[in-house]
Amino acid sequence: MKNKIELRNRLEKQASVKAKLISSVVVLALSLGTMLIVSRYRQQVFVAFGDIENSLARIHFLADQAAAQQRAVTNARRAANLATDRYRSGIVSYLEVVDASREALQAERSNAQLTGQRLNIVVQLIKSLGGGWQETTLATAKK
Repeated sequence: MKNKIELRNRLEKQASVKAKLISSVVVLALSLGTMLIVSRYRQQVFVAFGDIENSLARIHFLADQAAAQQRAVTNARRAANLATDRYRSGIVSYLEVVDASREALQAERSNAQLTGQRLNIVVQLIKSLGGGWQETTLATAKK
């Protein structure tokens, strides 16, 4: 009878130790899981901040380029108008008018491409800030 009681006590102690061990392992696993989730979230936040910073820097850079490009467009148009006036006055051949007009068109095309780049970067910035849209929404909006 004494052996049965001792055996029962030992089994109860072992069960208690096993339960504590399992509980500790579960708590540790949950803690590690939480730490992993927090670490991944923190990494995503850092990436988002980096994307935002990059987009803002590119917007600033392209704004400076757009100002310079707009001056180039204005100057090219002015040159085309002067070439046209000189042609009408009989000073130059029509080839100079065509050449000046081609230069003005090229400057306008470059300005349009730069505007497209700026708009793309603004879209990237909006997405980095958490704004977004579904492709299905865009598809229905186009119809």
